[in-house]
Amino acid sequence: MAQATDPDQHIHASSPGTTVGGPSAGFVVFSACWAVYTLVHQLLTYAPWFRFDDPAELSINLLVSFSAIAVLMNPASLKRFVLMCALAFGLKFMHMPFVANHLFFTMLVNLVIVLAIGTRWIWPAVGRHPADAAYDTFAPTLRASLIVLYFWVVVHKLNWDYLNPVVSCGFELYVTMGEVTKARTGLGLVPVADWMAYPCLLGALAIEAMIPLLIWFRRTRKAAIALGLLFHLMLTLHSNEYIASFSCVLYAMYTLFLPGDIRENWVGAWKQSGLGRRLISQPLLVPAITVVVFVVCCAAVVVLSLIHGRLHRDGLIEDLHLVFPFVAMLVFYLWALICIALFIRGVSRPWHWEGRAMKAYRPAQIAFIAFPLLLLLNGLSPYLGLKTHHAMAMFSNLRTEAGISNHLFLPSSIRLANWQDDEVVVLASNHDWSIKPNEPGQRYTWFEFTRAMSQVSDGVEVTYQRGDSLPVTVSRAATPDDPAFTPPAYVLRKLFLLKEIPRDDEPCPCRH
Repeated sequence: MAQATDPDQHIHASSPGTTVGGPSAGFVVFSACWAVYTLVHQLLTYAPWFRFDDPAELSINLLVSFSAIAVLMNPASLKRFVLMCALAFGLKFMHMPFVANHLFFTMLVNLVIVLAIGTRWIWPAVGRHPADAAYDTFAPTLRASLIVLYFWVVVHKLNWDYLNPVVSCGFELYVTMGEVTKARTGLGLVPVADWMAYPCLLGALAIEAMIPLLIWFRRTRKAAIALGLLFHLMLTLHSNEYIASFSCVLYAMYTLFLPGDIRENWVGAWKQSGLGRRLISQPLLVPAITVVVFVVCCAAVVVLSLIHGRLHRDGLIEDLHLVFPFVAMLVFYLWALICIALFIRGVSRPWHWEGRAMKAYRPAQIAFIAFPLLLLLNGLSPYLGLKTHHAMAMFSNLRTEAGISNHLFLPSSIRLANWQDDEVVVLASNHDWSIKPNEPGQRYTWFEFTRAMSQVSDGVEVTYQRGDSLPVTVSRAATPDDPAFTPPAYVLRKLFLLKEIPRDDEPCPCRH
């Protein structure tokens, strides 16, 4: 019978592919891949932060970007790696709760890494490189966390509206990929037809269920990684840059499931290659290439602005949005092709495994089992009446609000809180802000309504109806004591985010 195994159990600091006294290939490969994800994400999502009107936001994002480049210059450096992870965690925590599902996941990944490295600095493993000891602590936890992530991605899709081809996210994403591909290339590379609805939505569900099952067992792990690489590459045909960012996360996480000798061969081949030798001997080459690419992009923006006759700040920013997304996606696809090429190189060799996965959990690591368990509990949030964001229910059509659950077997009767059922309808407002007057049947939760109301200015007047109560008109000047102006506690506001309540008379639409 196939057994789940720890891919890194037989790797030691003195194994082939490592330098004497340096970390093993397991740490080096994951460090480099996680740095690539961090940098690619910063490139893909540059628009919200590459602004000079918010120096603090610009500064912290630049620090994260530069720290990723520093890791790529020397992925064996434990200090650079932990600095990058700490900065990335701080950036996402600063933005909480307004972060995407996969960014919430990567925030936890970075936290696990930082705590694992900190633990190994406090209690070093005798005779082992600190990076290897830290890697042995966080790698098993991250593997389990990825399995939990896929588990909830699949379970949340088991609802009546995802299985409805009229509104299913599975088919809607596929249709959008076809439209985007045709707009970009002029060719119908992704065929779209109504009869493809069920194959698309059920196919996506089946693939996302197969990947974690296949990756758990050593005999099917090659198939799982191959399936994951191709499936998540295909999803990046969508125009949503966060999907490409999520694919990059998974590409990095898959390296945790590779056998140690495969990564040792990669590191050894890299050190022997001409480019590898040059980058190792000339560590400033990576930042130099980055600067050259940035200068070329800026020059292209200036040329476009001259052609368009708008060589001014707003014009330059508009032309930047024409050039930079192309460069960001080019970097991502180059990275994806490298990953696929390396996997093909490794798949042709026999994969060797030793021991059982549970042996990876030594006493100093047992506490880190709490993280995948926390992630498992986090996925229950929508069904418990808590938050509906960050539960890994992305593009699932899941609806649990207003006492209604569209899930096939998880009912709304297991509520621990009534946050999702406390409804508010905004009837009128004299200001265009985050909560706007509703269309008939559209509602917000009281939790999110009070969050938004606590931030409005004195001149804003809002008429709202909470549940079955009578409509109330409030403003800070006339009714400062109205409960609408009292937001939830800071900790709750920081950790919880709830979506708008869908209409009761229609299927739940596709929403992230």
